[in-house]
Amino acid sequence: MTKQTQKNNGSDTGYRKCEVCGLSFEGRSDKRFCSDACRNANKRQVQRISGWQEPAFVEKIHRMLRHNRQILKERLAGESKLIISKTDLIEAGFHFGYCTSIFSKEINIYRFCYEYGWLEVENGKILLVKNDRHTEL
Repeated sequence: MTKQTQKNNGSDTGYRKCEVCGLSFEGRSDKRFCSDACRNANKRQVQRISGWQEPAFVEKIHRMLRHNRQILKERLAGESKLIISKTDLIEAGFHFGYCTSIFSKEINIYRFCYEYGWLEVENGKILLVKNDRHTEL
């Protein structure tokens, strides 16, 4: 038995130790981790060590988009269209400057956060819409 094989198997019984948590497990001879969670933890650790990290502004924008989407989803609550006040969205922490796509229809400009969108109408009102076609890839 080679040193590499002994390291992977841990013993002659076919069991190996997970490289992350140290638990024994059975599986393919080249399997290094006991679960997907340990495999992902190892990948994150390698990325941290190698210095790879998403720029802070990318993560901040992603959080804002998810937050906007959640607010729109909660307000629509299963409806396909709804008119609410702009103040309601502002008080909920909605960021009007962040959207994933823009759709123009005649003079109206809809802005979308994934499948949820909004259109500014008169008198401080906002039309909320849901468009499932945005989720079809």
